[in-house]
Amino acid sequence: MKLIETSQAEHIGILTLNNTDRLNVMGNDLVNQLIESLEFFATTGMRAVILKTLPGVKVWSAGYDVNELPPHGRDPLECHEPLRRAVKAMQTCPLPIIVVVEGSVWGGANELVMSGDMVVAAKGTSFALTPSRLGVPYNPSGIMTFMNSMPLHILKEMVCRAVPVKAERLQTYGVVNHVVPADELESFSIQIAKEICLTSPLANSVFKAQITSMMSAIPLTSNEFEQIEASRRVVYSSDDYREGVSAIKEKRAPVFQGR
Repeated sequence: MKLIETSQAEHIGILTLNNTDRLNVMGNDLVNQLIESLEFFATTGMRAVILKTLPGVKVWSAGYDVNELPPHGRDPLECHEPLRRAVKAMQTCPLPIIVVVEGSVWGGANELVMSGDMVVAAKGTSFALTPSRLGVPYNPSGIMTFMNSMPLHILKEMVCRAVPVKAERLQTYGVVNHVVPADELESFSIQIAKEICLTSPLANSVFKAQITSMMSAIPLTSNEFEQIEASRRVVYSSDDYREGVSAIKEKRAPVFQGR
């Protein structure tokens, strides 16, 4: 099944998430199609990419597919898991990626959005970082994606409260580039992509590669890394993680015990 439709407008590659029946959850099938599409556009003369969903949706993406989470006691965000692979594909794609968002964005889908190069949102769009609702210990590379995209105090609030935050507020912090009426979303993003197409694709790809390398160049000692992984292991082996995943699947509020 095609979970992502691909189209082209001159030198603009357009990716449309269309698995609306399942709220565009980020499972392996969707991620594989995303990676393949980005690789295709990068080798066929495209100069910009737009990642969007069908117009008028209430949920842009519900985030990680909880049915594909690994069993209790295993790291849910290892490098080969869907979210990590999707983010890496976005960051290493040599083309500037404009992420066009409306409705609501949940959980790991926020990292996918923030790993794009520009974010254009419809008025009223909301973003909710919800790993703490699942009892999921976010990994260092994922945290870096958010730290590179928003002020630290905003990130802390979004993670610890785990409630939706409007695009209009995030625009004031530079997290979202533009907020426009929903009926102008497509034309506005196409105009940005057309302007990108007038600039040097080689210069843009080198610029993006340098930014990606420099923004992730924060060294950790081996001891610090081991401490981080040990603390994360405590979380994904905890009763809270088991409870968080069960609650989502059973569509109820989790009851965390802190153990």
